[in-house]
Amino acid sequence: MHKNRGGTQIVIGGLAYADCSQRIGVCELLYHEGHANQEAKRWGFFLPKLTVRLVEFKNEILNGINNKCYSIDSWKKDLWAEVVEKIKEADEIKVFGYKFRRMMEGHLYLDEKPLIEMMAEINSQEFGETC
Repeated sequence: MHKNRGGTQIVIGGLAYADCSQRIGVCELLYHEGHANQEAKRWGFFLPKLTVRLVEFKNEILNGINNKCYSIDSWKKDLWAEVVEKIKEADEIKVFGYKFRRMMEGHLYLDEKPLIEMMAEINSQEFGETC
């Protein structure tokens, strides 16, 4: 699902919700300790917040979740609002991905469950076959 950029995949855990209001598919996450953990520092992330671009919100993945609605902005916004609530509620957040400039691009796991599975559940419960 995620293109390997020829680099090493990074796994950073110990994260909590900070802000996901800037744009759909991008979140700022805080480190539970209040500062970057050792794994984050190893990859050059030193700030207390980590910006993550979620691969789950790329069109090809959204198409797999709902092939009728993936290109409709209102559906994306509604799905994003539900996802942000799940991120806020999560006790444990991990990101698996790659360093992209000063941010991570990857997949989220909330309480050990892949975000993509949660998105499919949200889609079937909230939207079904409608947009």
